[in-house]
Amino acid sequence: MTLSRNNLSISAPESALFWLLALTVLMGGCADTGSRSTVLPDSTGSTSGGIVAKKLRQAARDWWRTPHRMGGTSKAGIDCSGLVMVLFKDLFAVSLPRTTARQMAVGSPVVINRWQPGDLVFFKPHGKVRHVGIYLGDGVFLHASSSRGVRIDRLQDPFWQGCYTTARRVL
Repeated sequence: MTLSRNNLSISAPESALFWLLALTVLMGGCADTGSRSTVLPDSTGSTSGGIVAKKLRQAARDWWRTPHRMGGTSKAGIDCSGLVMVLFKDLFAVSLPRTTARQMAVGSPVVINRWQPGDLVFFKPHGKVRHVGIYLGDGVFLHASSSRGVRIDRLQDPFWQGCYTTARRVL
């Protein structure tokens, strides 16, 4: 069977492959986003957040593009919860649990429009919390993407909006 539209023919096997690839992308999880909403660390100048925001923005520059490594906690490679744990210990002398799920249990919940720099933002693609980042202010957050390493993204990006679950205030 061949589907045809505007002189473009797609055979049944090609159509099945397309849908299989689309489903794989959708089920990939938050950390594997192909999001194009990256914000460069030097372009995140903010007037909000005071000393917390300033420390986090400097850390973003220091850790920028550090590669992702599951279980990693160094500049040789780091994962999302490791980045949060390391930065909170180094910048604020706050000990946080190692895993995303355990980090989500600390602090207090924060309503979306009440976020402050340093709040943790959590994402889940299919019912399981799988990704955490640190809100920097001005609608952006710092995180370790499994496909692109440490980076800053906009929370308004449809991908992040679609899998956002909660925010927690630890500081």
